[in-house]
This record gives sequence, C-alpha cells and structure tokens, in this order.
Amino acid sequence: KSDIFEIDYNKILKVIYGIEFSDYIGFKHAFGYNKFLKDYKLKNNYSKLFKSFVSQNLETLSAIKKLKSKFKKIGAFQTRNIPHLGHELIINKMLELCDHVVINPVLGPKKEGDVNLASLQDIYSYLINNRYKDKISFMPIYANMFYAGPREAIHHALMRKTLGFAFFSVGRDHAGAEGVYLPDAAAKAVDNYKSMLGIEVMQHNGAKYCSRCVKVVLDGDCKHNAVYLSDISGSEFRHCLRKKIFYPLADKSLQEYVFDSNLDLFEK
Repeated sequence: KSDIFEIDYNKILKVIYGIEFSDYIGFKHAFGYNKFLKDYKLKNNYSKLFKSFVSQNLETLSAIKKLKSKFKKIGAFQTRNIPHLGHELIINKMLELCDHVVINPVLGPKKEGDVNLASLQDIYSYLINNRYKDKISFMPIYANMFYAGPREAIHHALMRKTLGFAFFSVGRDHAGAEGVYLPDAAAKAVDNYKSMLGIEVMQHNGAKYCSRCVKVVLDGDCKHNAVYLSDISGSEFRHCLRKKIFYPLADKSLQEYVFDSNLDLFEK
C-alpha cells in the first residue's frame, strides 16, 4: 500500500485559501505539488537542518517561559518586514496593552523579495538597543508560511497561544499577498472566532499617515476625512531601501543604520 496520496489542487485552494485563483503566489509558493505522504522517514542529509529548526523553536519556547517570570502579560507581533513608522506604532499600541512585546516572525521557506532573517534580526537589535531596551525582544519561530490570509491569521493566533503568549496582533492584510484578500478580512475572521482562540487579539486595519494630525495613526483612530490619510507602503519602503533613498514614513536613524551597514536585505 502506497504512503503517497493526492489532494485535488482546487480543494487545497478552497479549504486553505478560500479562493479559486490558482496563480496566487501564496498557493504556488506553499504547494508546488499536490502529492503528500502518510508516513515518512527523514533522510540523513536533512537531519542536521531539521534539528536546527527544532532547536530554534525550543529556544524560543524557553525564552518565552523566562520572560513570563519577569513580565505579567507578553504579546507577540508577527512581522517579516523591516519596520516603518506604521509597524512602530503598532508595537507601541501593543505595549499599552501588555508588558513586553516579542517580535515573533514565522520563518518558513521564503519567497523572492522577503527580508532575510539575519538582516531582520540585526535591524531589530538596533531598535532594541537604541530605543526600546527591555520593552521588546526578537524571537523567531520556524513554521511554514502559506500566505493564506484570514485562515492563517487564526492559525497564527493559535500558534502564539501554544507558545505561551497572552496577546497577539492581527492587522491589515495579515498573511496575505498580491491584494487577494480584503484588507480587513483577517481581522474580521479573528474577531468571529475570538471566543474560541484562548488568546487576546488586538485587531486593527493598519496604520496610515494623517496630514491633519501630522503623524502616523491607526486606521479608525483618526476622525479626519480619508482624503487626509495616506497608506504607508511596505513595497515602496523596500524599493527605497534597495535604492538607498530615505523613505519619509520610516525612522531616519534606522534607515541610516541600514544604509551604513550595507546589509544584504532581501531573498533572491
């Protein structure tokens, strides 16, 4: 009896992604094949790599336990991006609701253009040392990233509960890509199931720059007309970083550090 079985691509799209668009990069990135194994034995040449993943996750789990002996309420912030002012605002809002925030990126296989781990850790270390001190820390977790939008937002919340976090943040287009999901779809999905999650979740629709407030605000916190609100573009920020051009809606000293360090920022 074969241990190999197949699942129809359309079923994967419907159940995991809730879409019918087979060209979606998240689907192609995570499911290059529709064949799966019921049982397997890890090949020896992959053993070292697998053990490194397990070791990292156990290290993060242990570090969270230590933080819980020092701080009453610990939150997890899911991001795989270099922080702009919108990210920093979300971190600051989380710090109003919990005692410590862990930058907790999911580190599965990455797609082209994603920020590599070493650079992301280096940049957050700069922020911790120069601004946040013991208010935040950086601890990644190895798990596959599917870019499955609302369903993955729920999965991410449950994963953080298992790790021992009491608080999590789900924002605009969480775990989405290419504009496939509505910007508020993930936050709404989490809100619908929040009583079943066992972890407190801060839902928001992302940050924008208000020209009347002359500052970055969470969408909905500012009462000014939408004409005064501008999106903070992660893709535009990444473009500026590649060209070593200052992006106006990210911390200038942080960008100077990135430029001066000549970090190899992005996956190729």
